[in-house]
Amino acid sequence: MPRKRVAEEIKLFFVGVWDLLRSWDYMSTALMGACAWLSIYFVQNNLYLFAKYSIEMPQLFDIVLMVALASCLVCVPMWYWFVTVLSKRQCAGLGVIWLLMTWIGLIFIPARNIPITMVLAVLSGGGIAVGVRVRGGNDAASWQGR
Repeated sequence: MPRKRVAEEIKLFFVGVWDLLRSWDYMSTALMGACAWLSIYFVQNNLYLFAKYSIEMPQLFDIVLMVALASCLVCVPMWYWFVTVLSKRQCAGLGVIWLLMTWIGLIFIPARNIPITMVLAVLSGGGIAVGVRVRGGNDAASWQGR
């Protein structure tokens, strides 16, 4: 008897998980959260590789990362304003372009140029901040614009 009850509870658990995964609100929130986490992860790794191999100062990475995260906090109100002027889809595209420009800058910046490294850290933080605003709200009308 106890074995049958455990099997029934496991079955009910997976039925509940399946119902949750079929919900668009949950899936869109989970995907946007994963994308925001991945953008922070990629920026952090690229800044580390840039500090270690391009400017050959791995001890500078902590400072560069703190500058990037501080600029992320400062740029959140800017992205809130952009969402009021543009649609969420346009803001998401603008944020991706912003991050791509930062990564292209990381590739083509000459070695051992510390002031430009700090500018790139500020720009990369602004690109991360777009995920904070675009992720909020899952209604279809906000993605279609005005």
